[in-house]
Amino acid sequence: MTLHSSIVQLKSSMRKEHIEPEGGLGEELFLFASTLMPVINVDLLITNKDDNILLMWRDDPHSGTGWHVPGGCLRLRETLKERLFKTARNELGCEISRDVRLIKIFEIFSEIDRVFIKDQKERSHFVTFSYHCKSIDQDCIKKRLYQGDLEKTKYIKPGQLYWFNKLPDNLLKVQNCYQIEWDSICDLLWR
Repeated sequence: MTLHSSIVQLKSSMRKEHIEPEGGLGEELFLFASTLMPVINVDLLITNKDDNILLMWRDDPHSGTGWHVPGGCLRLRETLKERLFKTARNELGCEISRDVRLIKIFEIFSEIDRVFIKDQKERSHFVTFSYHCKSIDQDCIKKRLYQGDLEKTKYIKPGQLYWFNKLPDNLLKVQNCYQIEWDSICDLLWR
C-alpha cells in the first residue's frame, strides 16, 4: 500500500467514524498526529488578587506526575482565544474574564525518557502560547482546591487545584520553561 492510498483510507475511516478535526481527533489519532508535527496549545496563567498562580495536579504517562499550568490543544479552525475559554470550562469547570493577555510563547520539547510511552515522538513538541487570565467564578475553583498540607501529603487526586505564591519544585518537567523564565513572567503578570 502506498502512502497516498493509506492517507485516502485514513480519511475514509475518519468519515465513517464521524471524526471531525474541529471537534478533536480522539486520543489515538491525536497521538499519531503529534508524532508528525508540533502541537499548538494555550496555557492559562490564572492569577488572583493575592498574586498567586493557579496550578493543577496531573498524573499521566506523557507528562508525568506533578503540578502544571492548565492548558489545552488548539483544534482545526479555532482561534487561540476560543481555545483559552474552552480550556477554562473543560479543564477547570469555570469561566475566565474576556480580558486576557499574551505573556510568552514557548517551544517545549519533551525529554526522551518517558518509560511508559512506546513512541517517544508522541506529544514531544509543543508551541505554547501562555496567556494571563483571571477567573470570574471563584466558587468553581474553591470546589476543586486541594485542602491538605502539601508538605505532608502522599496523594493528590489528578485535577485538583492549588494557589501557589511561587512555582513548586514538583512542577512537571515538561513545563520547566516556566521555572527558567519565572522572574520575567512575574514582571509581566504583576506589573
